[in-house]
Parts: sequence; structure tokens; C-alpha cells
Amino acid sequence: MTITRPITTFYTGTYTVTRTTATTAGTTGIVVAGTASTFTIDASIQPVMDGRALESLADLSRGAEVALVLTTTAIDPITPTQAPDVITVSGEAWTVIKAEHWNARGKTWTRAYIARKARP
Repeated sequence: MTITRPITTFYTGTYTVTRTTATTAGTTGIVVAGTASTFTIDASIQPVMDGRALESLADLSRGAEVALVLTTTAIDPITPTQAPDVITVSGEAWTVIKAEHWNARGKTWTRAYIARKARP
């Protein structure tokens, strides 16, 4: 079974992603905030039911609710040039904490884990 079937079978909606460039130090040493842009993705977002998957996330998900995202759009966790992508789900911000990408059938496929911080 390819990933196409879970995405189309369990499709849950269109979501807004905010991508922000990394914060940098300006020429005077003052921190310069990154620039944000937004785009939408069609995706399937499902709860993570696999204990091994949660263990593989290590400390990245402690105290957070974690979900799995399947999409044909590349979304990314933190990199040297960008802050982690943030997906808005039902009005709440979820941060990409881990992502795997591959190309097949002329598309980029992504399986990502997103986390929402626990409320105190």
C-alpha cells in the first residue's frame, strides 16, 4: 500500500502552515526576527497510537500532545535556516517536530509529527 491511500482515505482537511526564517544577529549584534510566510496543505492528521513512534521523538514531545501528518507538501522541523513549520489545526498552533520526505510518482511526500504544548 502506498501513502496515497491513507492520505485520500483519511483526509481531514486543508490546513494553514506558517514558515518562518531563522532568527539572526544583525550587523550590530541585535537579534533580527525571521520573516514569516504562509501556505496551505491538504493533509491527513491522525493521533499517534504507536508507543515506539513516540519513543523515537525523544525529548521533543515531552508534555505535548502529538499527532501524525501525512501530506504531499514538504513541511519541516527546525533547520539552520528556518524555524520549525507551524500548522494551524482548529485554530491552534501545532509545531512540526520531526519530518521524513521522499519523492515518488513526481511528488514530494511527507510524514511528519506535530506537537501542541500541554496546557498548564
